[in-house]
Amino acid sequence: MNTRPTSGGWAGWLRRPVAILSWATALLLAGLWVGRQIPIEWVPRVELAEVHVAAYWPGAAPRQVEQYVTAPIERAVQRVPGTVHVESLSEEGQATIILQVAPDVPLGPYVAQVREELARLRDVLPDRVVPQLTRAVPEQLREQQGFLTLQLAGPLAPEALCRLADELVAPRLRSVPGVAFVHVAGGRERELRITLDPDRLATYGLAPERVHQQLFDALRDRSYGRWQTGRSSWLLFTPPETDLEAIRNLVLHQPASDAAPVRLRDVATVVLGPAPVRSVSRVDGQPVVTLSIDRKPGSHLLTVAETVHATVERLRAELPEGVRLLVVLDRSEDVRKQLRDLRLRVGLGFALLVLVLLALLQSVRACVAVLFSVGVAVAVALLLFRPLGLTLNLITLAGMALVAGLLVDNSVVVVEQLLVQRRRLRARGLQGLALDAEATRRALQTVWLPLLGGTFTTMIVALPLVYLSGELRALFLPFGVLVAFTLGASLASAVLIVPVLGRFLPTPPPVPVRQQRHLRQFIALPYRLAARWPRLTLLVLFLAVGVPLWMLPDSW
Repeated sequence: MNTRPTSGGWAGWLRRPVAILSWATALLLAGLWVGRQIPIEWVPRVELAEVHVAAYWPGAAPRQVEQYVTAPIERAVQRVPGTVHVESLSEEGQATIILQVAPDVPLGPYVAQVREELARLRDVLPDRVVPQLTRAVPEQLREQQGFLTLQLAGPLAPEALCRLADELVAPRLRSVPGVAFVHVAGGRERELRITLDPDRLATYGLAPERVHQQLFDALRDRSYGRWQTGRSSWLLFTPPETDLEAIRNLVLHQPASDAAPVRLRDVATVVLGPAPVRSVSRVDGQPVVTLSIDRKPGSHLLTVAETVHATVERLRAELPEGVRLLVVLDRSEDVRKQLRDLRLRVGLGFALLVLVLLALLQSVRACVAVLFSVGVAVAVALLLFRPLGLTLNLITLAGMALVAGLLVDNSVVVVEQLLVQRRRLRARGLQGLALDAEATRRALQTVWLPLLGGTFTTMIVALPLVYLSGELRALFLPFGVLVAFTLGASLASAVLIVPVLGRFLPTPPPVPVRQQRHLRQFIALPYRLAARWPRLTLLVLFLAVGVPLWMLPDSW
């Protein structure tokens, strides 16, 4: 028996199989555990260098919103380094601020600084006004970024449905963890209509301009600053008049101290009615109000969808009789369907992979070694999802499927060569650790070039993604990095873990010389036929592959 010492490096590495396989198993389990926590999406969220800040103050007039909500937020966010441009829109009960971010500023740290500045405004903003941050999405992907769309339909007036959605449904949905915002569209809003009577104005000697100015003064709010006591402060302002009867009794002119005043109802008709109809939306002949729901970045699509559906079920029990809350768009259903289809295809592919490995390697233990090595590489890829800011979506799953073949190929090449070298060295009398170390050294020395070539050529394919710019870079760069790191992990697993598993592989018996001769003849047969009849071979290939598309005419 030959007991010649082997390479000290590999002998030292292979001498500790329990410790190495324990760490590899821990890495595999960690990857599986992290994989269950990775957010699932329909398509990846591509975020532009733009941040939106939304704040809600129900019942506040646009002037109040601008003075007490929009202006403080604008002053706060302009102090954040990297802010290039600030736009704002103040509406009734809502403020929207759009921040343009410099291209070279990382969006994550910038958003964190904006949150810090907004947190300092808690004592400045009115009570129950909490600014919400959202990141901008490219217009081409906005249709795919939708999460849930609900419709509120029933035998009520459009304005009643809109009020029900604003006061009951939308606030409950906004309180669901993971929901970023809820947008209500549809219905008919109510507006104040004041119709002046020219004859009555002439009778009382009033000009329309004077009535307009007095109405403007009565219907606007007046602010008086803040009242501070200790650490608390309150806004002091006079809200605009909203009572319909009070507006009708508004005094426009006092002719004399003993005369009756001229009120608005004397010269005008004041009614509170629906706003002009600009669009009509119906479901089964009934008015409908649409609620569009979007979730926060990084939240789990399926988990948030389940919580929203539970909230919808509770809301249905609180709605008036005949009013229905319908789910018209649910991206989670598409994701669930794709995941079910993916599980079926992965299971079928895995079964076929095991059969092919058993047929090629002719060893259950060799097949287990290949699958364990591939599992470790996939676990490393799953562990990289969070640091790279990736989610499970169509693009990342396509990337994993793209490199799945090469992940298996690396391990199969090493396992097959280990079996060959173990057979040869066993015939020379090597045994034990010396056999394993020498077989590992020779196997890797034989296959190192195809291993590196196959892995690095696939990595190079993803290299152009680094030089993309704008929206495409944000969409595909993490995908390319994931592919590169997964291939690197596959190569490391095939080189470091498979040799350790090789210690437990059986030593195959030597192949008979007659069987080797028949195998070589079978492999060489197609080449002999092609060399003997080259023209016939080209004709068969041409018919099998088909006519190139560029040779076909554009029209007949």
